[in-house]
Amino acid sequence: MPQFIAALVLPLVQGTVGFLGTATVTATANAIGYLATAAGLFAAQAALTPKPEVPKPEDGKFNLRQPVPPPTYVFGRVKKAADYLALEEKNGVAYHVFCPAWQRINRHVRFYAHDEELQLDPVTGITTGPAHFDNNVMIRHRVGLNPETAFAEMVAAMPTIWTNDHRGDGMATVMMSCISSDLEKQQERFPNGMPLLSEEMEGALLYDGREVGHNPSNPDTWEYSENLALIRARHLTMPAGAKRRLSDLYWPDWNHAADVCDELVTNKAGDPEPRYHGGLWFKGNSNPVDVGRIIDQAADLVVYQRPDGKIGVHAGEYVAPDIRLTETDIRGVNFDPNMRRATTALAVRGRYTDPAKLFNTVDAAIVGNPYVSDDDTERTRTVDNQAVQRHNHMQRLQSLLFKRANGPRVRIVADYEPAKHVPYRRFIRVHFPPRLNEAVIEISSAPKLSLRSLTYEIEGVVVPPSLYDFTASVDEGNPPPDIDELEHDGIPTVDNLTVTIQREVIAAGQQAAYGLFEWNAPTSNAISTEVEWEKVGSGQPLSTIAKAGLDEYRTGYLADNESYRFRARHWSGGAPGNWTSYIVLMAVANPTPPGVPTVFSAMPAGIDVSLSAKAPNTAIHKALHFWRADEATAFGSATDLGPVYGPPNSTQTDQDTPGDGSWQYWATAENLSGVQSSPTAPAIIRLGLETETEDYLDAMATKPGNVIVLAVDALVAGLKSDSVYSKLRWLSLFCLPTPQAALLNLINPAETGAIHGTVTFTANAGFAGDGSTGYIGTGVLANAAGVFTTNSLHIGGWFNGGSGTTANDTAIGGTSGSSVVLLGARGSSTVMSSRANATATLNSTLPVATPAGFSLANRSGASARENYKNGSVINSDTAAATTLPAAELQFLRIVTGFATAPHVLSIGEFGGSLSGANVTALHGRLSTFRTAIGL
Repeated sequence: MPQFIAALVLPLVQGTVGFLGTATVTATANAIGYLATAAGLFAAQAALTPKPEVPKPEDGKFNLRQPVPPPTYVFGRVKKAADYLALEEKNGVAYHVFCPAWQRINRHVRFYAHDEELQLDPVTGITTGPAHFDNNVMIRHRVGLNPETAFAEMVAAMPTIWTNDHRGDGMATVMMSCISSDLEKQQERFPNGMPLLSEEMEGALLYDGREVGHNPSNPDTWEYSENLALIRARHLTMPAGAKRRLSDLYWPDWNHAADVCDELVTNKAGDPEPRYHGGLWFKGNSNPVDVGRIIDQAADLVVYQRPDGKIGVHAGEYVAPDIRLTETDIRGVNFDPNMRRATTALAVRGRYTDPAKLFNTVDAAIVGNPYVSDDDTERTRTVDNQAVQRHNHMQRLQSLLFKRANGPRVRIVADYEPAKHVPYRRFIRVHFPPRLNEAVIEISSAPKLSLRSLTYEIEGVVVPPSLYDFTASVDEGNPPPDIDELEHDGIPTVDNLTVTIQREVIAAGQQAAYGLFEWNAPTSNAISTEVEWEKVGSGQPLSTIAKAGLDEYRTGYLADNESYRFRARHWSGGAPGNWTSYIVLMAVANPTPPGVPTVFSAMPAGIDVSLSAKAPNTAIHKALHFWRADEATAFGSATDLGPVYGPPNSTQTDQDTPGDGSWQYWATAENLSGVQSSPTAPAIIRLGLETETEDYLDAMATKPGNVIVLAVDALVAGLKSDSVYSKLRWLSLFCLPTPQAALLNLINPAETGAIHGTVTFTANAGFAGDGSTGYIGTGVLANAAGVFTTNSLHIGGWFNGGSGTTANDTAIGGTSGSSVVLLGARGSSTVMSSRANATATLNSTLPVATPAGFSLANRSGASARENYKNGSVINSDTAAATTLPAAELQFLRIVTGFATAPHVLSIGEFGGSLSGANVTALHGRLSTFRTAIGL
């Protein structure tokens, strides 16, 4: 690669750069950029170029020298490319080192690649924008201090040829590294080839005689300025300029000229701007006279030599003449009214550098009117000045040229004595009636002294004292409108892409699947379409580019019963567009499902389940599948136990060990393409469950999942083990998923609670009343409760939370009579009140003002009753039992009082008398159950 690049670069870098012309680096970078086609172009150029008349370098008949570009100097703010200092490649990274200015500059403002502005990470120098560079371009830069610092990246990559001594002292330098791309990404990442770097920069520091801190002999004390008078002073003292010293300049003149350049004027928009500021760059071999003329014209300066030999300057302003020549001083006058079409102008055009348009040259508004009705000559002059960077500035120069171009010309021969100071003036006054009546003359060339006659010959233009008058709101025109920059729309995304799985018979009735891409054909034949497909998870995509103009493509045969993902993108000019999103499809050669298996059975065998089904009698049968889910889960979420292979019309078996719970099983048949049949009817299998649990589940219209099933079963088994189950008459788990299941009586699932009034159900939490009408009835009378007796009963319940201010707010349950009553804690008094078959109330002080937790009122004897909270006794007395009323046992209600909505009752139960150990065991089992289901 380095040899190939050298073959392209070396013939190009031998050219030099003309004054203010396009830098050689432009052509060089373009040549490097198009590596994909450069070899062919290089060969073609060699074939078409006429044979040179001088010997070829390889003939060895003359000595060769490597051309070195002349130094570049930059003043003010400009945008330009640079001279190559080095171009090397290492490990696939191209390193470019440029010198945009062979001097110290103020700063690098911003960089461009093919006029695309680059966004750089301020720390790493990585180009973060435009995005197509994909962070593969890095830029480092130096302003040209003395001494400077070498580019660490160059030293690290090529330490044998680039060391820390390669600093570039006193030279502004830039390093750009570009990481090479693979062929696919080359045109996408570098659509214009190797980035053609240019930059906007602020040029040299300038000495300003007005600044006390500026030391003429120490350039490090100078400052950046765009003042054209200071730029001209610097040019006069440069080796590439007039090669004078700063002390050779008459600084009072130059300081005043700088003040005039800095003077603020108002433009047409009403904004202030300096009168004569600008910027330019030039080469060391540029004609210094031409460079000086550009700066002088831009600031309307006149540089002259004073009597003391120092260089003075007339600022771009009108100065009232202090020299007046009259008839007695004048020996002869040649007056030219300048009325000829050949020498006058109808209008003045202007061309200047506009920073707002990437420092391109633009046209200013025309001053005057070249299209007058009685003159078809359209006579115009042009001010074309690269150093001017503002429209108002150019308009002022055009106005000056327009007045001077049409002003009368005079040539005066005057006596030496009155005219001896004329060579050091810009304006003089002449009184020579009738043509020159107190006329102001602007001297247009150096006066000529005749020693023979002791006279001065003076040439000039008659100008008005208002020569520099300019009112922007009236005199400044409107520049031509901006040309909208056409944004590259990029390569379009494939429109309306669809992919379908198609099938065709390949042999003996055997089918094969393939993918069919279809899209809207692009409008341009220059755009082709690439399609890609790959098996999901394989990482081995296949792709092809369809012919331009096509709107569909067929893939090769796909593996049966495999998932594939498909996408597409357009290509144009060797660069790809963006991929579409993936379309994932299953390749199915035969979409017809086999028949449903028959003779399906699922039978428990200890801890296992034996499965059996008969395969359909069809040639497309491949395997049977058995599926398992808990009783609450539909087939769509079931677990496939895996294929069981066997011939068609035969019985296949399998065995499963699902663990304790309530399970469903199904069977399906699979064809050769993996298409499943519909499932058989489910078979319900329950393993390891208590009989009471199974009865409870059978009574539920909607079965819960196995988490709840196993929690219920553990509760039943635990209560039986604790000898508590037989003492319960009613147990409702209100915290089940459905209200129908929640209202069932676990002790006797044939019984169910009934909702009265307004009761709110929250799945997996419980019921809440409305404080006025809502409660849950059981249909069980207190005097016929079975395990209830006058001297042996209890009622309990578990509130999830809430607080209340009255007993009714926290009612857990009781009877429609007044004897059997249980209350939670009152929020205002932290009291649990109960009446377990007694006329008197047992009040127990609670440590927390909430009914949350398990509360239970117990009658353990004819003269014994207790209050329990969360399994512990909190109070007891010896109130005598009363006769049980023929009243219904209810939850969320006490006679005429109703629980309020904030209190959600998750469990309600009642039964015979419980011992302290029974209550503790009951609380522990209920707590474990609640935790298991997530409460």
